[in-house]
Amino acid sequence: MVTDTQEKNSSVISNGNDNHEEKQYLNLVREIITKGLEKSDRTGIGTRSMFGPSNMRFNLRNGCFPLLTTKRVFWRGVVEELLWIISGKTDAKILDGKNVKIWNDNGTREFLDKLGFTQREEGDLGPVYGFQWRHCGAKYIDCKTDYTGQGIDQLAELIRLIKTDPNSRRLILCAWNVGQLSEMALPPCHVLCQFNVSPSNELSCLMFQRSCDLGLGVPFNIASYSLLTYMLAHVCNLVPGDFIYSMGDAHVYLNHIEPLLEQIEREPRPFPTLTIVNKRTSIDDFTIDDFKLENYLPYGPIKMQMACPDKIYLYLTNDMHLFTLTAKRKKEVDNSKTREKYFLDKKSNVSSLSDNMSTPEKNIKELMEYRHLGRTGLKVTFGEQMDANEAYTCMKVAYDNGCNFFDNAEVYSLGKAETVMGQVLKRMFEEDGIQRSDLVISTKLFWGTPYYHAQANKANLKGLSRKRIIEGMRGSLQRLNLEYVDIVFAHRPDTHTPMDEIVRGFNWLIDQGYTFYWGTSEWTAEQIRQAWEIADKLNLIGPCAEQPQYNMLHRTRFEVEYAPLYKSPIEYGTTIWSPLASGLLTGKYSSRKLEGADSRLGLTGSLSWLRQQFEAGQGLNGLEEKNVDRIMEVVENLRPIADKLGATLAQLCLAWAAKNPHVSTVITGASRSSQIVENFKALTFVSKLTPEILEEIEQVLKNKPKHPYDWTLMN
Repeated sequence: MVTDTQEKNSSVISNGNDNHEEKQYLNLVREIITKGLEKSDRTGIGTRSMFGPSNMRFNLRNGCFPLLTTKRVFWRGVVEELLWIISGKTDAKILDGKNVKIWNDNGTREFLDKLGFTQREEGDLGPVYGFQWRHCGAKYIDCKTDYTGQGIDQLAELIRLIKTDPNSRRLILCAWNVGQLSEMALPPCHVLCQFNVSPSNELSCLMFQRSCDLGLGVPFNIASYSLLTYMLAHVCNLVPGDFIYSMGDAHVYLNHIEPLLEQIEREPRPFPTLTIVNKRTSIDDFTIDDFKLENYLPYGPIKMQMACPDKIYLYLTNDMHLFTLTAKRKKEVDNSKTREKYFLDKKSNVSSLSDNMSTPEKNIKELMEYRHLGRTGLKVTFGEQMDANEAYTCMKVAYDNGCNFFDNAEVYSLGKAETVMGQVLKRMFEEDGIQRSDLVISTKLFWGTPYYHAQANKANLKGLSRKRIIEGMRGSLQRLNLEYVDIVFAHRPDTHTPMDEIVRGFNWLIDQGYTFYWGTSEWTAEQIRQAWEIADKLNLIGPCAEQPQYNMLHRTRFEVEYAPLYKSPIEYGTTIWSPLASGLLTGKYSSRKLEGADSRLGLTGSLSWLRQQFEAGQGLNGLEEKNVDRIMEVVENLRPIADKLGATLAQLCLAWAAKNPHVSTVITGASRSSQIVENFKALTFVSKLTPEILEEIEQVLKNKPKHPYDWTLMN
């Protein structure tokens, strides 16, 4: 026989790190990641799963409250959802109105229609948790119907039994109603809970959950059912005892592994304390102000995407990772007259992409692998170099070879590049039947078009103030002859404008339908993280991609400084520029003297400074490698490797850049259509860059950055 005192003492109640109860959770996550069986699931994402792991037990005595500390748990969401469930409500919009969005995806118009609930209004989840707790057995009409007095009030009956028959083994609350599962937007995961009253008047709860998402659901539910135990103990004049978590299928979604690996390395901190500050006699009388949580000092949040089996709405390339829209965001887009939309089913999209990339012998277009923003992009700097007809030829050849991403900037050729591109796009739409939704078009704001003119000294002509962003975007769209671009980049950071103003400015563009997304170019990792965190705090859209210089001669920022940004929660995309180092890596220059104009370094006009800088031996474009003689040596030593593969030097260097898994898009420039075709052939050599070939290249470059990070967690 175990006495109540013995049970209390055997419970792990220490907040010291050695015995911290949170380690039960962390150890289970680690065990499932390392030993779990990979299984498919309804979402199509896949899991590592374990059936029936050991129970977790959390001590609720003396105000201790198990709100996990190794990542911030959404405490307000825990309270608001539980109060909503207790009320018997089933309308997700009630929670959404309190800025608690955890049920939103299951209440969208598209999700409900897919389940056949076409007559339900958006947000109506059907007879889910709260309905079963308060009206079990009642006929469900809709979320607006008043069900007072209908069905069995399980929660009220539970409270009555706890008070009148505390030794009963029937103190059960059940949400799994087989007769109404087909009416629910989502069958209950936490199926039932059983309560127990000890001789010393401690109320404990054991909850069984059939499907346990270790990344998102479990931390939330630990808090939710612990809070329910506190509330029931309060109205029944008892004290909280233990919360025991019993699991069926415990799993980690494959797209949660990386952020969870970060979380399990954190040392737990002491749990907070919870006090119910107002005396309540009825379970229905509680409000969020009745709960005082103190000394909650968690680590920062770790973002994880909710696994969703529904269709994913895309506005860029055939990609399902970076540029996706939630149902709420899609609804806003649908209501915008300036945007075209389309959606692809997740599974058919994956199938079509894998079919297109199955064999290396296929043509260039079929070899185009779409990563986030598109595998290859064309930087449209036309203006001084070519007229609209020549530009049309280049863009059409690029498109015919699978390129769907065209990049520009307000400052290119002082605005002429956008004007020429606008003329070309109009022709492609009208003469070639190309749809706007087939293309991904970007531009960049910061310098302004008159930056190099005398007007540059005037206020508001450059930078990222709200005024500059809005006026710059309107000017770009006018020159491009477009209603919107797919993504707009902040061409440089603006240290003179508050970051929250910059974030709000770009979100204004999104809200007005001028762009879908915004990104950065040549920002530091710290600036990107600051913008992202401010956007997250303000419930706005943060930057999603960086456009940095990256090539064999310029590596450290991309490979080292940005490395943490590629991981969850930010998962930053990239569209790299200057992969050939302004032509230096093409092998055209064996000396500092440049002959002819068949290169970027041979250009005159507004780009002549490039040539002057190079011929003076001053390096180029901020390259890390400043020694021109060393650059020439590297180029010559790369030639044998290119020859061995049957590639040109340019193709080798482009393939090397594209090989990096964090490169979403390689942006190349071109002055003639044949150059575009030759550049795109680099895709055929990506698969030929074996570890041995890559090591040969490293021996030539001798500039591999040192990584202060554990790269085993990056894969």
